[in-house]
Amino acid sequence: MNLEFTNITDEQRDEVAAFMAQGMIDFGAIGLIEIAQNVLTILTTMYYSVVLDREFGFDATMVDKPIPVAQMLLPQEIAYKIALYEPRAQFEDIAYPATDEEGKLIPRVKIRILVTT
Repeated sequence: MNLEFTNITDEQRDEVAAFMAQGMIDFGAIGLIEIAQNVLTILTTMYYSVVLDREFGFDATMVDKPIPVAQMLLPQEIAYKIALYEPRAQFEDIAYPATDEEGKLIPRVKIRILVTT
């Protein structure tokens, strides 16, 4: 899944992209980095995997569904989980760029940042 953040400046977007490319967790993150990290955590944590909050995370049961069904279910799940767990961000759009591998779906998700820092 590729994330793109909107409603921020180009400099802020570059800062967020550079941080996310590192693949690290910053436990003291603030501002845009914190929001981006939270969204990424929500969308990469599998449903039922957090011991004291079984509903936290992304319900990936659509992985084994046919691609058209997964494409229909994915935006609903993303929008719901982001609205539930990160109120400073909002699902905006999703696109499915073509891939060379048959049966592989790599969505490009646009997330709107609702607060300015």
